[in-house]
Amino acid sequence: MEWDARTGERTRVGWFRVGFIAACIISVIAGITLRETGTIVTMHGLRHKAYGHTASGIKAFLAGDYAVAIDHLELAIHAEPTFPEAHLALSLALLGRGRSADAIQHAYLAADLARLGLLDKRSGLDLGDGSNADFDRLSKQVHCVAAELQGTLSVLESRRLMSVFGDLTRLSTCNAGLHSLLNQPGRASHRILQRALIGCPADFPCPEQ
Repeated sequence: MEWDARTGERTRVGWFRVGFIAACIISVIAGITLRETGTIVTMHGLRHKAYGHTASGIKAFLAGDYAVAIDHLELAIHAEPTFPEAHLALSLALLGRGRSADAIQHAYLAADLARLGLLDKRSGLDLGDGSNADFDRLSKQVHCVAAELQGTLSVLESRRLMSVFGDLTRLSTCNAGLHSLLNQPGRASHRILQRALIGCPADFPCPEQ
């Protein structure tokens, strides 16, 4: 009985029925909402959480602190595993630490995710021009250099490697990178880059190459 005939009040069974119906209604509304917006909300939430770590990782990388950069970028990828910008930035930081195999893996993964349309052009992360072609080219450049990296470099040589490599990846500074290689051809970092240019000439846009 839902109502007590003597007191005119709702019985325990009645209250249970009301609660059960309310729970069903809430479940249906929640299910419809998640079906319509759940994927988008989740993706935005994950990306938002990963932005901070990725930006901090890029900042540390540009300052030459590759170990800190790797820590931040790995946290970003843990928060959002399909974030191409985080994978590409991590590949560069790993290259700076001499971890060539890991650098190649993340560079390829960044390019694959970009081809799937997962680039986030709203993020404001300074990694190329944000196009799929630019991501693909930078991924190949990381691979070319990492493939020529044999053993580990000193901290100073690692920073020189990444500095000149950064010049070689951009058309506006590519000639400056080439001149640096020609002026100091005996440096360990420069020999690696020279071999990369010879092995992958089509991947570096230097007009005087």
